Amino acid sequence: MLCVSTIGGVIGWATASQFDWNTVKPTWWLLADADDPIAGKAALIELDRRLGDGSLSALQVNGIVDRAIKLQADWSKPWPVEWGNFIDTARNAGLVDDERWKRYIKQGIQFEIVVRPKVHANGIVPVLARHKHRLSNNTDFWIRAKTKSFAIGSAISRDFHGRGWGASGSGGGGTSTKRFSLNRLEQPLEPGEYPIKYELGLKVSVGFAQDAPVVHEWDVEFADKVQIVDANAQTVTLVRDPSLQQQVKAALSVRSFRIRNGDRSSPSLVVDVNNSPVDVAFEVFIDDGQQDVWSMGSIYVKKNIKHGWHVSKGENPIFELPATVDLIFKPSVESAKSSVDIFKIWGEEVVVEDVPVSP
Repeated sequence: MLCVSTIGGVIGWATASQFDWNTVKPTWWLLADADDPIAGKAALIELDRRLGDGSLSALQVNGIVDRAIKLQADWSKPWPVEWGNFIDTARNAGLVDDERWKRYIKQGIQFEIVVRPKVHANGIVPVLARHKHRLSNNTDFWIRAKTKSFAIGSAISRDFHGRGWGASGSGGGGTSTKRFSLNRLEQPLEPGEYPIKYELGLKVSVGFAQDAPVVHEWDVEFADKVQIVDANAQTVTLVRDPSLQQQVKAALSVRSFRIRNGDRSSPSLVVDVNNSPVDVAFEVFIDDGQQDVWSMGSIYVKKNIKHGWHVSKGENPIFELPATVDLIFKPSVESAKSSVDIFKIWGEEVVVEDVPVSP
């Protein structure tokens, strides 16, 4: 009876004090919990804590790291980021060798490309590179990608030099669109369907400094296809539906419109598109209410999503603007053609009036 009372008292105390039972579970128990969708996160956090205070043997650490890397390689299964955090902690403690570290980085980054299916002869070929990550959220991985080659059929593009970008590996992923001019191919192509070969060079460093050491680099190759159509062929259609007009206008809002460095620098505009009922592609103009209208640049956004877009005048600065301006959003087929997946856009002009001009 005394024993039962004591156990009952311990359980009651633990419940009342919200005692963390993971701190007293043996390692094998925590590893069994690690695959549980509810208990797994807490179990992995406790394993990471034990790794940090030296409670795990090198043999245990190696086993856990190998298990994490095996799970990471299977993109069909969920990736609790705590597995990656454990690998990072082990690496910082000198318990993950270079071979496994490079494997962890390489298989934790996945790229795919999307090519606009139909493009005009003498036009551009938009290529979207989409990347996602299965790493950690404790280490600032910096992923740099650069086009190494781009070819349509047997024609190699000369329009890729310097086409690179960077992305953080600490988040879930992102996208970047590159555009290759058909006029920059080594040989002209007639209308028809052609295979595409695209090669990217990837470099991964820890930290965002330009001189941060590269911890791993490799190349990835992609294959797709594109149809080149006659220059007069229609690849974008306009939607003119009066019942959607107010919804499209309501979807457009100006987050900010600024003149940087006083009134002698380029205007900078941030536009939010919130759940438009139809895809939109606009060229944006400034109307100062007097006699001048300037183009700010172009935007495009898919329907039923929320997306912010930044456009800037760039060169040819505007020297004077009133306190408020009107912004004119004119449908732009050319802007739609620079995307990989917009083929039908809103076909009416939208005006946002009396937008404040901020310094």
